[in-house]
Amino acid sequence: MNPTLRHNLEKGQITVMMAVIIAAVCFLITIVISLAGIYLARIQAQNAADFAALSAANSAYSLTTQNIAPCKSAAMVASSHGGHIHSCRSINGDYRVEVTMPIFFDTTIFTLTARARAGPIGSAASS
Repeated sequence: MNPTLRHNLEKGQITVMMAVIIAAVCFLITIVISLAGIYLARIQAQNAADFAALSAANSAYSLTTQNIAPCKSAAMVASSHGGHIHSCRSINGDYRVEVTMPIFFDTTIFTLTARARAGPIGSAASS
């Protein structure tokens, strides 16, 4: 094969390869950023559930001067963190709270759920 003809056939090949590599890297970066966002939203949902459960236990055992029903207190705290109380109940002195939190991903809405419990020390040590 003629060396000049071979050189002309390979001309521009690196440009195409670099375009494919750059597109693949951009795609991977987008996936990593999306997964990081979901992970952070999960942490936020768990924090809302933890604080809501603590608030319910705090209200139940009159550790503050406010007279608020425990589950109402939990709902207010969950709402302030961007979540909604799915369930709130007292079991053996513990307050168990389930919080749902919406996540907006492109045009889709996903719902994360987190659970937490709080109560006096030793109230549910066996569970």
